Amino acid sequence: ANQYESAFRAQRMQNRCETKCSKRPGARVGHTSFIADSKGHLLPGVKRGRVLPDYKGTWDLPARIPVHPINPTARSMEGLRR
Repeated sequence: ANQYESAFRAQRMQNRCETKCSKRPGARVGHTSFIADSKGHLLPGVKRGRVLPDYKGTWDLPARIPVHPINPTARSMEGLRR
């Protein structure tokens, strides 16, 4: 029954070092402004952004996607011919 115990036993524990504690937490920089009300609606004057700005659908892509050029320095001559 103990045949698998040694495979999962940790040889060295990496979490034994003490954390560095500071006297006080650091202050946050800047300020927070609300962009929505309590119902979740945007406040007037807040710029509306697109939901998925970088999304390209199937019809927006080119008919053929060009292949990525092969780096010949990392390949053998036989590998380049394939």
